[in-house]
Amino acid sequence: ESSPHLLQLDKSSSNNKDAAQPEINNFLNKHRILRDWPYQEHNFQEKRDILGHELCIKSDEIYDLDEELIPTGKLIKLDQEPIFDFREPKCIGQDINKENRHLKNGSGYDHLWKLNTNENAINLYDSISKRNMFITTSEPGVVVYTMNHADNPMLLSNGKLQEIHYAVCLETQKPAIGYNEQGRQAVILKPGEIYTQHTMFKFTVK
Repeated sequence: ESSPHLLQLDKSSSNNKDAAQPEINNFLNKHRILRDWPYQEHNFQEKRDILGHELCIKSDEIYDLDEELIPTGKLIKLDQEPIFDFREPKCIGQDINKENRHLKNGSGYDHLWKLNTNENAINLYDSISKRNMFITTSEPGVVVYTMNHADNPMLLSNGKLQEIHYAVCLETQKPAIGYNEQGRQAVILKPGEIYTQHTMFKFTVK
């Protein structure tokens, strides 16, 4: 249609951690690490994979991961890794099966992009359904996970079994903790502190 429909979803999170007992030494009891996993697929009842979805991310760098997907603390320029370069819209499946150590470690995309901006930082578009989504977030990064495993496939509403790459997860978050608790101070919620973040999903049809 000449004027696209608009649907806007605002997701704000706020959390505070009760004062921890001083005798509790377990890390998970003393700190809470917060993230979310919003899966997206814009084809609904067709239930096809998302490899034809066009993705655009305003980012010049990704965080380096080792073979166990643990952050090394290094950043990789996308000019050096064009397979991960989504600064211009391209289909998720364009490079996902190419030979690359980072893709091999994650069995596909399962990596954190460092965002250049918060406003409309991520765009996902399905050219068949014409559904278009923009993400604005207060978080500094986004993990793109392309549903690389389907070990226990579910039966979907249209009678098909779930398969790999049937959805993409766009996780807005802070950098994950790496070796020797590298980056820990930026992502933990200490006793008495309040955590807030805001992510907005804007949907249009074009």
